[in-house]
Amino acid sequence: DAVSHGPVRFVRSPTGHLGPFRAAVSERTGGISAYPFASLNAGRSTDDDPERVHENERIILRTLALDDRVARLRLEHGARVLRPDGPGMYGPADAILTDDPGLVLWFTVADCVPVTITAGPWRAHGHCGWRSIVAGLLEAMGAAL
Repeated sequence: DAVSHGPVRFVRSPTGHLGPFRAAVSERTGGISAYPFASLNAGRSTDDDPERVHENERIILRTLALDDRVARLRLEHGARVLRPDGPGMYGPADAILTDDPGLVLWFTVADCVPVTITAGPWRAHGHCGWRSIVAGLLEAMGAAL
């Protein structure tokens, strides 16, 4: 269901759907980016001002009451799965996994679909477009778990 935190809106996974984990997808409202990126642009691969993108990320984390313990992923539209050792920028890859409950797994999507798979304390978060699915990303995520 959609929830609103002031001007920032999120769609969250149903309670219990991911076990103890949470997931949220933001809309593009409530940020500081100017047209054509208005307004809550978190895409680092766009031509938006990097400082505005970083501030939009801070707005998202603050609104969700999350610390900035974020493992971010540069995407490649393939089947590579990475395991980060802490916060930072990783990739290129299309999935990221961890058993660290305090680590936020983050990437942006446009026309691709975010998929999360969990197993015990582990969670894998994948960026699934047609290229990644054809390359076997879902199978790679399952094997990595």
